[in-house]
Amino acid sequence: MKNYKQTASDVLRLVGGEKNVVQVEHCSTRLRFTLADTSKADVAALKKTAGVMGVISSGPQCQVVIGNDVIEVYDELLKLGTFNAGQAAAPAAPKGKKEIGGIILDYMVGIFQPLVPAIAGAGVLKALMVLLSTLGLMSSGDIAYKVFVGVADAALYYLPVMVAFTTATKFNCNKLVSVALAAAMIHPSGYRGRCLLPRHQAAEHRLWRTGIPGYPDRHFHVLY
Repeated sequence: MKNYKQTASDVLRLVGGEKNVVQVEHCSTRLRFTLADTSKADVAALKKTAGVMGVISSGPQCQVVIGNDVIEVYDELLKLGTFNAGQAAAPAAPKGKKEIGGIILDYMVGIFQPLVPAIAGAGVLKALMVLLSTLGLMSSGDIAYKVFVGVADAALYYLPVMVAFTTATKFNCNKLVSVALAAAMIHPSGYRGRCLLPRHQAAEHRLWRTGIPGYPDRHFHVLY
C-alpha cells in the first residue's frame, strides 16, 4: 500500500520546506511548486524519493511528477502547511528568472488545466447519450436522457463561470466577484432586447423598426 503521507512529507522537505514554497498546485500527474529559493531544492534526492517518477525544474518552478496518485499526495501535502497564502506576492518572491513564454504558459495551464476533467467528462457523457439514443436504448424524451444531457450541456454553458473561478484562483483575487461578473455575461435575460440609447435616438429606432417612411438611412447602435 502506498504511503501518500510519507511521500508528501519527503517532497516538502526536499523542496526546501514550507517556508520555501510560495505556491503549490497540481495538474493531472504533477505537483507544481513555485519556490522562493530554488537553490534549497534537492532535485537529485527528489528523483530518488519513493512515489516520485521524475522532477522538472525551470526557474522558480519545480514540477514533481507523481503520476495518477498526484491528488492523494497533494491532499496530504496541504495538511502539512499553508502554501498559497503568499500567492499575491509570488511575482516578487522567486529569485530565479523566468522567460515571458514560461510565465504565459504557467498562467494558461493554471487557468485551463483544472477545467479539463469537466470539459472532457461533458464530451464523453454527450457522446454516450448519442450512442445510447442511436442504439435505441434511450430516447430523447426519457427523463434520464434529459438529465444526463443537461449535466453535459451545463459544463459548456457555464464554462465562462468556471474560467472566472480558475482565473480568480490563479490571480488570487475575489472568487465570488469574478463568478458574479461571468454569470452576468450568460444571464438569460441580460440586456437582450433592451435599448440603451438616449431617448431621442430610441424614438428614431422605434420609428425605423415600425417602417415609418423618412428614415431609410438611419443606423443605430443598440446593445442587445
